[in-house]
Amino acid sequence: MSNIQALGWVMLLNCAMVVVLQPVLADRIARADYRLLMAGSFAVMAAGMAVMALAGTPALLAGTALFTMGEIFLFLRCDLELVELLPRNAAFAFGVQRLTGGVGGLLAGVVGGFVFAHYRSGGHLGTFWLVVGAQCAVAALLALALGRHRRPAVAEPPLPEPAVGR
Repeated sequence: MSNIQALGWVMLLNCAMVVVLQPVLADRIARADYRLLMAGSFAVMAAGMAVMALAGTPALLAGTALFTMGEIFLFLRCDLELVELLPRNAAFAFGVQRLTGGVGGLLAGVVGGFVFAHYRSGGHLGTFWLVVGAQCAVAALLALALGRHRRPAVAEPPLPEPAVGR
């Protein structure tokens, strides 16, 4: 399989997983403990990068699947958190999220592209994935150590009152 075909499969897998799984998992993501969700998301992303370091198309696809799971949890919860902070201006909240995502994506592409090219030209592409995975692992540890315990983005629905017998 050519590199461009592999990239196509990676992009398709990522897109399909987000479209199919995010709606199914949305309620659980909204109710999850914020600090643990952040740490878990980054840990799953780190695992995905480690799998990609094994090289080959199957490892790339498996690593993408893991990374995408972390992405699904992380991005949706960040959207929900900002909307909760700005409840009267959800459109602004989503606009800010899209803007920060775009700027972050641009910077990651530019800086990551140079770093990727450096490792690839040296014949150490697996090391690139491990370096990115290490960054994700550090983010997971920081989320655990410094993250605040926040209530769920969506409150648990109240339990119905038990019926009183006659």
